[in-house]
This record gives sequence, C-alpha cells and structure tokens, in this order.
Amino acid sequence: MSPNSAPATPLFRMASPAPSAPPAAEPSANLCKRLACLDKYSAIAYLLSRDQAEQIVYPRYYLSASHEVFAIVLVITWVITLAFFPEQIFEHPAKPIIGSFNPCFGWDYPP
Repeated sequence: MSPNSAPATPLFRMASPAPSAPPAAEPSANLCKRLACLDKYSAIAYLLSRDQAEQIVYPRYYLSASHEVFAIVLVITWVITLAFFPEQIFEHPAKPIIGSFNPCFGWDYPP
C-alpha cells in the first residue's frame, strides 16, 4: 500500500447513527432569547444568546466577555469594600505614594 492511499476499511466505526433531528429546546432557551436584545451592547449577552448548535467561534467576543466580567467583579468588590470597610480604600497605605485611588484598593485586604 502506498503512503498516499487510504485504507480499505475505516479506522473508526460509529456505534450508533448520528441523530437526524436537532435536540429539543432547553428550558434556558427562553432566557437566551430574552438576552438577544442586549447582544449588541454586551459580549456576555451575545455569547449566552447564541444557539448551542452554532459551531462558529469568534474569539473577540470571548475576550470582550472576559473584560466585562473583570469590570463587573471590580465594581462589585468596590461596592462591598466601600459599604463595609471604607477605611481600607480611603486610608490605603499606597494612596500617598500613588497620589490617587487605584482599582486594586478594593482587593488588597481580605474580607
């Protein structure tokens, strides 16, 4: 057998035939349809509103979604720190050195 010719028998055999009909809609499909109106404004909403059967992956949306998650987490931690431990932000030891507030001031101390 030459190196360019394919073997006469397939190397792998399917145990069962592939399904011909798409799977039934999941209960979360309704939520995904609701998020479709936000997909122009949020990469997270765009990714959640896409059909799971769609196999096209756009890396820029995942990068944008990671930035959105980072911003959301930053806002949540600042709100919690300001609500319960405001002195950790306003009297932070690095504030005189930097001269302004740093986004990491909300993360520097354990809760």
